[in-house]
Amino acid sequence: MELGKFFPDKVSLSLPFYYSFGQVISNPQFNPLDPDVPFETALQALETKQDRDELRRNAQDFTQRKTISFTNVRKNKTGGKSHIYDIENFNVSYSYSEIFRRNINMQFDVLRNYRGSLGYNFNASPKPFEPFKKSKIVGNSKWIKLVKDFNVTPLPASINIRNDLDRQYGEQLLRNNTTYRAILDTTFNKFFNWVRQYDMRWDLTKSLKLDFAANNQSRVDEPAGRLDTETKKDSVKTNLKNFGRNTNYGHNGNASYQVPLNKLPLVDWISLNARYGFDYSWAAAPLRFDSVLNKNTPSSALGNTIQNSNTKSLNATLTFTQLYNKLPFFKKLLAPPNKAPQQPQRNKSAEQPKNQNDTTKTKPPKPPGQIPGVVRFIGKAILAVKNVGGTFSETNGTMFPGYRRPSVILGQDYYQNSKGEQVTAPGFGFVFGSQKDIRFDAAQNLWLSTDTSFNAQYTRNFTQNIQARSTIEPITGLRIELNATRNYSRNLTENYRANTSGVYRGVGTMESGNFSVSYITWNTAFIKDRKNKTNEIFEQFDENRKIISQIIGIENPYSNWLLTDSGYVDGYGGAQQEVLTYAFLAAYTGRNPKKVEKTQFFKLPLPNWRITFDGLSKLAWSKKIWNSVNITHGYRSTYNINSFITNINYTDPQDYGFSSVRDASGNFIPQYEAQQVSITESFSPLIGIDMTWKKNGLFTRMEIKRDRNLSLTFTGIQLTEVRSNDLTIGAGYRIPKFTLPFKVGGKKVKLKNDLNVTADFSMRKNLTIIRKMIEKTNIPSAGMNTYNIKLSADYILNERFNIRFYYDQVINRPEIANSFPNSNTQVGFAVRFTLAQ
Repeated sequence: MELGKFFPDKVSLSLPFYYSFGQVISNPQFNPLDPDVPFETALQALETKQDRDELRRNAQDFTQRKTISFTNVRKNKTGGKSHIYDIENFNVSYSYSEIFRRNINMQFDVLRNYRGSLGYNFNASPKPFEPFKKSKIVGNSKWIKLVKDFNVTPLPASINIRNDLDRQYGEQLLRNNTTYRAILDTTFNKFFNWVRQYDMRWDLTKSLKLDFAANNQSRVDEPAGRLDTETKKDSVKTNLKNFGRNTNYGHNGNASYQVPLNKLPLVDWISLNARYGFDYSWAAAPLRFDSVLNKNTPSSALGNTIQNSNTKSLNATLTFTQLYNKLPFFKKLLAPPNKAPQQPQRNKSAEQPKNQNDTTKTKPPKPPGQIPGVVRFIGKAILAVKNVGGTFSETNGTMFPGYRRPSVILGQDYYQNSKGEQVTAPGFGFVFGSQKDIRFDAAQNLWLSTDTSFNAQYTRNFTQNIQARSTIEPITGLRIELNATRNYSRNLTENYRANTSGVYRGVGTMESGNFSVSYITWNTAFIKDRKNKTNEIFEQFDENRKIISQIIGIENPYSNWLLTDSGYVDGYGGAQQEVLTYAFLAAYTGRNPKKVEKTQFFKLPLPNWRITFDGLSKLAWSKKIWNSVNITHGYRSTYNINSFITNINYTDPQDYGFSSVRDASGNFIPQYEAQQVSITESFSPLIGIDMTWKKNGLFTRMEIKRDRNLSLTFTGIQLTEVRSNDLTIGAGYRIPKFTLPFKVGGKKVKLKNDLNVTADFSMRKNLTIIRKMIEKTNIPSAGMNTYNIKLSADYILNERFNIRFYYDQVINRPEIANSFPNSNTQVGFAVRFTLAQ
């Protein structure tokens, strides 16, 4: 119902109104108190009308619903410019609903819901203030473009504020259907929530953009039972005036800045974007009943929980082609070769007879300023790097339980301490994402729980991601894409609590995380096993342990540098984690163990690559054979520490970067303990060739893939190596206007559509070998040779109807004796009819 129709047009008031009312009454067939007796018979057995009416009322299943609502009541904008103070920016909503029920088991069950909201929405496209845009004093030189384009936007692009009040009140009283006298109390189900939401977006300049959003949830506490006294009603009014009791608060924001390097001619080929994001939350402690005050109060033993995080990111792109084009010679070098000017058409009839004695020969004109082909080829190779890009992001977070201060404004509390000083808790830095350690300030200012049994953990999180990429085109048709990644995450947990003397200390500090980085293990990718499944890489791994032991044993000032009979330095035996890790990396990268980097967390990632070449099909002789020829190669290798944890026994009293504590076997304890490290390597593909033939349109492809996964487990010094090799050969052919006869209504219909035929054959061999260092064994534990044959033929009757015939056979031949060969064949046809437009 749109009541706005009853107002004058110039008011333009939108007043959506809704009302509903309904009742459902169900009379029983049998007496609910005596189900063997029909209900009408039970009524007739009663002597008075009053008794009959009472039984009928009590036995009925009665439900009544009422709803009334005004939704988004507002004054509409009729024209003109929008202002931040316009009344049209406001809107109001209100709704009331009631459900009343009664039946044989319930005297009454009433549930009432009251919902009201007040909103403010301002959305505009404010024009920036650009004082120098049309200034003649500044001029139009490109060197002062940064000044000329200076701009500030005075107003935000959007502001949204919303207040929602939601109150539920319910009463329920059960019916006493027994002959015993029993006092049944009314039960209540009620809550009163107040949610306030704020959102703002402000493009302060064309390069600097800000946004902020906050959400506050509070509860208006009500006394128990009905609000049937003035004291109870005043209590609710007081809580409303105080904006309720905050239970949850959270906000988040972002600031992104496009660095205006494009305004500077020397660096306009560089794009740089910086972003800072933050979030903060405050969660109230659960209530407990205070017997002295005779009411529920927040638990001081548990305290509230505050949490924050920030994200810093940089995204840069260096477009070198734009840089090369700034120099005239490089620009000409990279441009397509100039074509020779065409000679004008000559009228053969008007030509004079050739003089046989004329020795002068006219040569066709050369293109002006043409760069020799050799110079062009060498120049393109030198300027092969087309672009370089990178992304750096870092996320830090802190969770602080046991915080006793309330949330007032922006999740903070403002108060005066015992010295009369104004204190802001937990501080503007923390609520805007700062990771400064505030534990000392919190303990000194009595912000924390003093309960000695408090055991909620203080946590800090750190995640760092680095990605780098580049595109290189040394010759026409050859494209090399380089990619490098590094991902590192670390989580710290600690029980930070007061002891019996009231002194706060960190107990049980633990750090864990994971790490991965792009790597290169190409040097050992093609080394084959001997007949007994041993290979020279694993043997080199074994030898490297002694070399690594001697290197880091001498570097550790806490070592006695004694060389044992087995060839290891005392404290760095063959099973020590760092010795195994560095020896493993040196062996499987094919590097000298003396030169391998002595760290488990590499700072710089190594590039992986993907190479594509389609220049073959652009050659004159090749165009006669193929429409297109594409050759691809891809390589990816990653070094991973799946999980590591701080070794609680690690000690470095002199801060040398080495452990001074040994384990039970006499080896030095590493700072971080890991269960295993791994290397994942993939040639995807090692070589791939796709060809489309010129004469018959035949499509053929061939692809070879190789994968290797190496997992070194420190327990028992066991290396699990999983290798696989794939070969795929395929072909496809399209037969145009293939005639296929059909019978429709007894008549033969010949369809002439394209028939697509494809055939693929693939062979995959995978093998898993467990190599044990101590036992000197190399045992195959799993392996399979898989052959797959796929044939298919697709015939498109029309744009909606498709018929497909297929043949798919998979043959598995195990490499080890504990598995059985098997084969699976599928043959059939599929009909697809598309109903969608």
